[in-house]
Amino acid sequence: MLAHELTHNCVFHLPLPLWLNEGLAKLFQRAVAATRHPVLDHELKERHLAFWNPENIQEFWSGVSFHKAGDSNQLSYSLAEIVLNLLLERRGDWSAFLKQAHRGDAGQTAAIECLGVDLGSVMSIFLGEGDWRPRRKAMVTLWESAKKPETDQD
Repeated sequence: MLAHELTHNCVFHLPLPLWLNEGLAKLFQRAVAATRHPVLDHELKERHLAFWNPENIQEFWSGVSFHKAGDSNQLSYSLAEIVLNLLLERRGDWSAFLKQAHRGDAGQTAAIECLGVDLGSVMSIFLGEGDWRPRRKAMVTLWESAKKPETDQD
């Protein structure tokens, strides 16, 4: 857990998208713990495939899903680690990617420019065919909705 939190502290100054921030933290936590637990097993993969769709994937890219209770939260942390591991298989300028990745577009521009890959195509490796790319307009809508106070409905 210490490695996880120290990773957050090390990248605090960067405007990373939440999925990348959490993916890095989980990656370093796993490395320090030298855990033998797999990142993904059959049951967890099936849960991901049943849960994510082209609409709610925008909650993941925007970071909103990390703050929702239940499957959304748990699967978001897991998906962040999966996507980061898939990205790590690619060659590219990782230093530049981490410096340029911005939460405003979920790191999409930096992924294209520094790693030569669209985040939607990386996601499709795991989730299958579909429109998985980050959509700025949908993300902005989600951020605006998350800012609104909950109203009491009697």
